[in-house]
Amino acid sequence: MCGRLAYNGVYLNYCRGRIDKAMQTARLDFRIEAGTKRAIEQAAGLCGQTLSEFAKSVLTSKAAEVIQKSRVTELTDEEWRRFMRIVDSTAAPNTKLKRAAKRYKARRG
Repeated sequence: MCGRLAYNGVYLNYCRGRIDKAMQTARLDFRIEAGTKRAIEQAAGLCGQTLSEFAKSVLTSKAAEVIQKSRVTELTDEEWRRFMRIVDSTAAPNTKLKRAAKRYKARRG
């Protein structure tokens, strides 16, 4: 016997008594102004998508963009040159760098 089980706002797919964790779904509820909803519905229609499909695709895309930006540090040309000079330097690590390395190692285990 297979089906979907709703528990605490989370939908779980199950088959033969086993829950398929890869297929877990969750519900997202929020309120927006009526005019904003109409605009989103219009945009979804123009894309040939339902409101839910459109919202999922836009939210997923924006989330990926925000996460990626948090992982990337952009430098100006001058900052890049300065960084490369420091990397290429043969100078011994100073006290601040040693402390930073120690904190990093403590966090990373």
